[in-house]
Amino acid sequence: NIKEVIDFFNGNIDSNGILLANNTDAWTIDGNSFYETQSFTASGFPNYHVINVSNNIGVNFKILNNYIGGSNEQCTGTAWTKMNATNNAFSGISMNVGVSTTSSIQNNTIQNFNWGNSSNANWTGIEVLGGNVNVGTITGNTIGSTTVNDLITVTGAISGLNVYGIKISGNDSVNCLNNLIGSITTNNAAARASNIYGIYKGNSLGTTVISDNFIGSTTIADNINASSSSTNNNQLVYGIFNAGVGTITISNNSISSLTNGTTNTSTGSLGVVHGINSSAGTISVLDNEIYNLSNANANNSVENNASVIGVSLTGVAGVKTIKGNTIYNLENTFASFSGSVIGLYYNGSLVGVNTVYENFIYGLSVNSSSTAASIYGIKIAGGVATYANNIISLGGNTRSDIYGIYMTSIISNNYSIFYNTIYIEGNVASGTNNSYALFSNAAVNVRDIRNNIFMNARSTTGGSNLHYAAYFNYSSNTNITLNYNNYYAPGTGGVLGYWNSTNQASLPIITGQDANSLAINPTFTAAGGTDFLNYIASSNLPGQAISILVDYEGIGRDNPPKM
Repeated sequence: NIKEVIDFFNGNIDSNGILLANNTDAWTIDGNSFYETQSFTASGFPNYHVINVSNNIGVNFKILNNYIGGSNEQCTGTAWTKMNATNNAFSGISMNVGVSTTSSIQNNTIQNFNWGNSSNANWTGIEVLGGNVNVGTITGNTIGSTTVNDLITVTGAISGLNVYGIKISGNDSVNCLNNLIGSITTNNAAARASNIYGIYKGNSLGTTVISDNFIGSTTIADNINASSSSTNNNQLVYGIFNAGVGTITISNNSISSLTNGTTNTSTGSLGVVHGINSSAGTISVLDNEIYNLSNANANNSVENNASVIGVSLTGVAGVKTIKGNTIYNLENTFASFSGSVIGLYYNGSLVGVNTVYENFIYGLSVNSSSTAASIYGIKIAGGVATYANNIISLGGNTRSDIYGIYMTSIISNNYSIFYNTIYIEGNVASGTNNSYALFSNAAVNVRDIRNNIFMNARSTTGGSNLHYAAYFNYSSNTNITLNYNNYYAPGTGGVLGYWNSTNQASLPIITGQDANSLAINPTFTAAGGTDFLNYIASSNLPGQAISILVDYEGIGRDNPPKM
């Protein structure tokens, strides 16, 4: 136990508070404070590490109970400040170790930083470059704060600066649990971009578990904030980002109060806030809570045409599971925004049993002046998957297009849509914006749609043929099974369905389908509410027994079941 390591960064050469390199094994670094008593200006471009374990053979290292930051012990005093005259990468704890005995990073605190760069060098709280490592599995680490803002401020001078709370880039087994990450603000020139990743898993192999972490704040807005207006460059904010090609589990995390300040209006600009983004791997996204995500981006982004997404899951390889997530209060605040806000975006694998189950999505919004914007509960762009037991409630009184479930159609990308409850509401004073509980875009794939409730209660004053319970944008009645659904569109401008270029006022919407479907008020407990219990239907809505044997709460269904 060293206790205090002070004023150890050299302006000219790479510097470490503690460096464990070759021929080290099973060290414990416990209960120390690392800080700089004065602000400093580097004279060159060295890289800086506070605790650096760089022996990729050694094992059983323990980094415990340390404080990194500030100008006094235990991260107190003024901020640990580096001026922006030079460009210097930083990591608080860096570990590249072996695999035979798992190393451990527990209960460390990294906060109270004001780090400036002349260019775009990265700032990282904890990084695992290789080896089997547990991060926070016993007692979580704290990077920044979830109760106050601006305890970690990183400033760049050109685009491309990345700030990582926790970065995982090795090919081995990493468990990342119970960590608190927040109070991160990035600054840059108005035209330049700085990106933030709460937890980042790089494009590598390995089994990775990211669970029970808290990213952002429940009480303070803009707790993780890429503040640059980034008018000429792409700026990204992700709660959890995965590009790993191994087996990844992301579960029971809370992600909130993430903000992107970009106002980029360039064509094809990319300014996004994603709660969880995964582009590869065999992945399970389970029981996460994602809320209070905000973006000010003015233009459609090139990524899914969306500025804010709760969960974005893509990648053609590996089985995908998205289950039990609660996603709410996602917004774009720019007055002339013309892109989209999406609760859950899926474009996944063509093989295996892929499922999107028991997700609750509500409270998605855009600026009241954004008449060209779109809101999606679930947007299906591709892959083979079953979507079941999802509850989606969207609405509000602003003039925007709304889709409960939107289905793209690609050959062999087949969808099963079972036991979903979709509710669309709102009263719009004027305009011609459309809304759809279900929108099926084309007919080249196989679609099985049964035991769903599609209710669109949205109204537009003086409107007609605007708000659909179900909209089938084609004339074919092949490759589709459509039965035991309930459709209801009672509002002003409401239409039961659309098919074959014709509005359908009664069942069947598609010829030869919906023999046992209904068109009645499902009589929800408290439609429009923020509790899944608000969407219990008291009307008699008999369904058909299929392979989904439990409901949203995991309670066994009757036989025959209700829709």
